[in-house]
Amino acid sequence: ALAAFIDRAGLRLSCLMEPLRYDPAAYLQDPKLRARIAELDPIARAALAENLAGNMCVHIFYAVRKDNQISPPDPTNPAAIPIAREGAAADLIPAIRPDGAINFNFDGLSLPVPVPRRAAALLGLIDGTRNLAAILDLMEQRGNPRDAAASDWTSLYASLNAANQLLLAAPA
Repeated sequence: ALAAFIDRAGLRLSCLMEPLRYDPAAYLQDPKLRARIAELDPIARAALAENLAGNMCVHIFYAVRKDNQISPPDPTNPAAIPIAREGAAADLIPAIRPDGAINFNFDGLSLPVPVPRRAAALLGLIDGTRNLAAILDLMEQRGNPRDAAASDWTSLYASLNAANQLLLAAPA
């Protein structure tokens, strides 16, 4: 119904907040079920996630005009500046569980969000002023292979951005 409402208004859905809440894979562990939901279109996936969660009474979303070709920021852009949405990124480090996940609470529902091996090191370098190139330079100086650190960054950003905890400031 929300998608139809947005369409009738001449708009296009850009993003549902928090994206993780609208991903049914966050609620399902069975590989066979995950394979089946991967075939669904984004709106059907979001509707299924809403039904699985059972606790979404309000939807927060961003919409743009249908002809607006806006696209999400590129997390691999060396000039992009990672920022934590609330507090300091380093504040998330103690929340990393031994199994490599962080639990986030969404209206009483706790969802584990997997983070990569170098998550703590990366989070410790995110200060809202350093760009990705500087962060990867520091990771490399501290003995982390650049390709591995870059791969972990991509994974960390995907996970924490989906939970609306890590964002990108526009490059200067």
